[in-house]
Amino acid sequence: MRLAVPAFTWYAVASVAALALPACNGCSDQKIEPVDSALPVEVPRDIGRWLSMAVTADGKPAVAYYDVEADALGYAVGTIGADGNVTWAKEQVDSFPDDAGLNPGDAGKYASLVFTADGTPWIAYQDTTNGTLKVARKGDGAWTTAVADIGGGARSDAGYWASIAVDSSGNPVVAHYDQGQGALRVARWDGSAFRGSVAYDGESVTGTDGAVIPGNAGAYARLRVAPDGTEYVAFYDTALGALRLARGGSAGWNVEIVDDAGDVGQWPDLQFAGSVVRIAYQDVGNQDLKIAAGAPGAWSTEIVDGGEYVGSDIAIFEEASQPAMVYFDGVNNDMKLARKSGNAWVTDTVTGTVYPDNGAGNFESADGLVLQPGWKAMVGLGNYKTAMASTGQSEIFGVFAWTFVFAFMSVLLSFIAGTFLALVFNDPRLRGRRGYRVVMILPYAFPVFLSGLVWSGLLNQKYGFINQVLLGGADVPWLQDAMLARVTVILVSVW
Repeated sequence: MRLAVPAFTWYAVASVAALALPACNGCSDQKIEPVDSALPVEVPRDIGRWLSMAVTADGKPAVAYYDVEADALGYAVGTIGADGNVTWAKEQVDSFPDDAGLNPGDAGKYASLVFTADGTPWIAYQDTTNGTLKVARKGDGAWTTAVADIGGGARSDAGYWASIAVDSSGNPVVAHYDQGQGALRVARWDGSAFRGSVAYDGESVTGTDGAVIPGNAGAYARLRVAPDGTEYVAFYDTALGALRLARGGSAGWNVEIVDDAGDVGQWPDLQFAGSVVRIAYQDVGNQDLKIAAGAPGAWSTEIVDGGEYVGSDIAIFEEASQPAMVYFDGVNNDMKLARKSGNAWVTDTVTGTVYPDNGAGNFESADGLVLQPGWKAMVGLGNYKTAMASTGQSEIFGVFAWTFVFAFMSVLLSFIAGTFLALVFNDPRLRGRRGYRVVMILPYAFPVFLSGLVWSGLLNQKYGFINQVLLGGADVPWLQDAMLARVTVILVSVW
């Protein structure tokens, strides 16, 4: 598991800001404090790629990472002080130079960290030198490493995109991409050793030129275990350019296409909400961030962020019963956050600022910065409280005064116009009085909402009948100017 996040308020983003991305699989050079070694501490170290993060049993952030300069796997546990600063205890796990300075090989890429129920850390990673999947675990204060899977190709070239989780039996299980075989493989701990097997070896595809493209699937594998114990692996089908999902476990796997609209499916991550499975992933062709939600056989997809070069290094989680995710912005070299608010997605650059729910329909930081748009929230008498506060008194008194003006003018003008028309229509010298009376009574037969629609069209500034016909093409803002709008409302009311 590259990241374990129980809620967005995870202190990891804020306290481990130096790590920048929660699961940066080689997209940029992330820095953490130097590992104890022969190098002087003042020399900058490039040791933060292929990060994977989890939380220890006592709530401390832990990271597994690839040390680029040493071609080795490192591990660190952080202690968060009262001032918010983090002190890291760092350990060398595998492939660091020996006392003579000899490098035993290159291992540590695609690191994936998980803790079993007894608090034991397990790290799955690639031994690049030998092309195998390796696993390290810590027991009795020391790390032990072993080959977990050699792959099934003509030569070993496995261990890519390793993703580790704990299965329903409490044992670690690892999904990874075997590039030599072009297949998704799963290695499972049986209590004494890991046993590897093919979960899906892809399907050949006929290209637009008629050439047959051999099956090649399993890259960007991400393994998650549902609450019911079912194992899910989301992965990229390179031959088809599609997002696939494998569902099952030790008894076998069912594999299906989740999305094949274009070239999609890299950098997936999964999250469960009851019976609903959510998969965030990248639209490779358009460099967008997408999400698929549903259940096996029934998926709906939507674009979360349609910006340029976004959607890699995704970590999805749930916040307030809604999906949220952090991901990489390749244009600005930033980490971004996307939240679901109602039917829309709200995106923002992660700066370390926390935006909690303010209880009024918005996320708001401590300094008062509010993220828009918000959502519906029950405010009770809050609007009245705001209106009567010092900042809202001028507006409330203005509305109060206008209400009296509207009532007074509507009654006065209606009385004057009504009296005048009554006198005119009762004059015996006026022919067709009955017809005029019928015409004058028609406004009472129209519903208020229909009258409002008719008048809004007649008074349209650009295309209304009054401006274009009666006033010869005038551009009077009947409904746009505040004062004219008040006059218009009174006249329509009198009508």
